[in-house]
Amino acid sequence: MDDEANLQDSQPDRVVLMHWPAYFALQRVGICVPTVFGFLGRQPALENPPPLVAGLGFPWFAVSEAIVTNVEAISTWGDHPHRLIRNWTGWAQGSIRPEAPLRRIAIVSNRMTDELENQLVEAGQRAGIAVTRFGLPRNPQILNEALLEEFDAIISLGRSILDAMRLGRPALIFDIHGGDGWVTPETVERYAGESFSGRARAHRPTDEELDAWLANPPTTKQLRALQAWVGENATLEAALNQLDELFALASVPTSSWGLFGEAPVEMMEELAIVRRGLAIREQQLENLTIDRDNVVARIRQIENAITRVRPRFLSRILVGLAQRRLGGPRS
Repeated sequence: MDDEANLQDSQPDRVVLMHWPAYFALQRVGICVPTVFGFLGRQPALENPPPLVAGLGFPWFAVSEAIVTNVEAISTWGDHPHRLIRNWTGWAQGSIRPEAPLRRIAIVSNRMTDELENQLVEAGQRAGIAVTRFGLPRNPQILNEALLEEFDAIISLGRSILDAMRLGRPALIFDIHGGDGWVTPETVERYAGESFSGRARAHRPTDEELDAWLANPPTTKQLRALQAWVGENATLEAALNQLDELFALASVPTSSWGLFGEAPVEMMEELAIVRRGLAIREQQLENLTIDRDNVVARIRQIENAITRVRPRFLSRILVGLAQRRLGGPRS
């Protein structure tokens, strides 16, 4: 919601919307252009669009079979042009990793819990494998081919799985939604049907299963087949070509959802304001904490200095001060 001014200045010719409440936000700032809706998931509920009103429709796509089925089941969405456009990778094709025991693996995740990360790190220690985590909260980075090519395997879900296969690296689905294990030519279509999310089984592997997975990564032949699958099904170029075909069917809507869209957008605006206020208060709290720590440190310095003074020496000083105040010693 903080980008409204930039959007008004840029005035796009067409829009791909990956989250439907953004449609109403764009309308509020006067951006009404041909629109294609995209759907990345079915959870949480906000990923599921509201029923279309009479006379309103959009071309749309979903990134997996499960999501296509889900949106088709929502009133009238299935009546409008749509297709499966798989999640994509824009990375260059890498060289296939030669067959050898794993020595370095990378976790790519912003949401993996500490518990899951520790389970994987401990499994790596048992197998002599170093594990590096990329992602929030401790190590956010912009990832690229050169960075991840240094690793023997990638542990993640979703689009990062496609990136790994494109690089010719073993890709293990293991994250907050569940663990499916290595993607192989035999499983790739099934896992793609759930967008490599691990949701289908929501399986939490045992330590023994994790040990077995790490000991048996896909072969060079399997990696070559997976890289070819990505080239045929999940590249950015293929996605853009299919989007162009959908935009040929898109137009500026003449009907509106009406007031239905106002509630979520108003909540989004309020959320943006509250978050900005929270950021200010957190900075103020941090500044106060620094001030408090400085005061506490000074108190401790004074206390330490006092405790280092010998009691007899301090007594003589105090007696001397008292005597001077009283006009000197009395006989």
